[in-house]
Amino acid sequence: MTSKSMEDFGSALEDLLADMAQIFPADKPPNNHVFIAADYERLADDIEVVVALHGALSKQGVFDPDLVQDRMSALAYALNDELMRRLFRAIAETLPAPGVFTNQPHIQEMPIGATARAAVRLYLLIDRHTVLLTGRRRRAWWRQDLNRRIAHLIGFHQREINKLLAAEDPPDVRALSHDLMRMDILVVLLRCLHLSKAVSTVLSNLGVTARLTVNSASDSIERYIKEPNDLNRFDLAIVISCVDDLITVVKRVRELAESNYPTNSNVHGHLDKGTLERFIKNLGVLILKLFDDLTDDAHSGTIETTNLESLLAKVERTYKFCRAVGAPLGINLEDAATKAIRVRANVLMEALATTDDAKQHLQILQTSLQRCQLPTDE
Repeated sequence: MTSKSMEDFGSALEDLLADMAQIFPADKPPNNHVFIAADYERLADDIEVVVALHGALSKQGVFDPDLVQDRMSALAYALNDELMRRLFRAIAETLPAPGVFTNQPHIQEMPIGATARAAVRLYLLIDRHTVLLTGRRRRAWWRQDLNRRIAHLIGFHQREINKLLAAEDPPDVRALSHDLMRMDILVVLLRCLHLSKAVSTVLSNLGVTARLTVNSASDSIERYIKEPNDLNRFDLAIVISCVDDLITVVKRVRELAESNYPTNSNVHGHLDKGTLERFIKNLGVLILKLFDDLTDDAHSGTIETTNLESLLAKVERTYKFCRAVGAPLGINLEDAATKAIRVRANVLMEALATTDDAKQHLQILQTSLQRCQLPTDE
């Protein structure tokens, strides 16, 4: 049993060395190097196997380093300074970066941050088990090098955000909403790395970007209401298409401000009551617009079941968000706005009754209204 266990440990070391040689080639990495999440996940899995087998053997008191001395020495040699620099480069260059701030498409992967998560996991494992893997303590420069790379990255983002804030043209709301999701993931990964200063900076940027995104969405809705021309209609369509993303990121920013970071004025201050109140009121206008568009489609005979379900789902999620966020802010959604929605829903119901698939369409509407807790008037 002991011999077999030592054999398994030796094989695990060989697998780790083989994968390291494949994933971290000896030549200098080219500028256009593509980092692959599965590679770093495989290395991390290899290390966990090595650590687990070593722990089991040591616990039994039968670990014999002489039997695997050559492979342990090879591993310590492979985990050299150059390899660690490449790993830090992988972390820094795959951290979720705002898409409108960079032209590096390899960073904008789906799911967002997958490679960075894997690279961070690998680094944390190496950092935790440095003595076992290398025969020496962790090097002080590891943390310094990682800090330097990430500080450079955060500084670049900060400058680009400042440019965006100073720009005369309205920003792309859809791109900004995706940026906020990336920044949220970035905060999580930086916290894993215990980089508190970088976390504070990103949280501040997240708050500023959230306010910019929400205000830009409100601007688009208000421009359309004031002047419903083709250009403003296009901007409104963008807001409608990304309203779920907007809701998601606003909820997340508020969670960061109120739960995880109760004293963080950077996050909370940038998404204040006035900004949110304006946003919620404009989302109410957006809900009415969705009802009107569906009614027009029903009257013209062009309404599609999938589109009806999709837009009513947006209505439902938007209304629930407005009610959930509005109540703590003292925004009463049970008065005129709710009554207006009921009126629009009744108008839509009458229009749907004339369609070819009236029964199915009316059932979809009724179900959506019930989930919104907005029953139509009898």
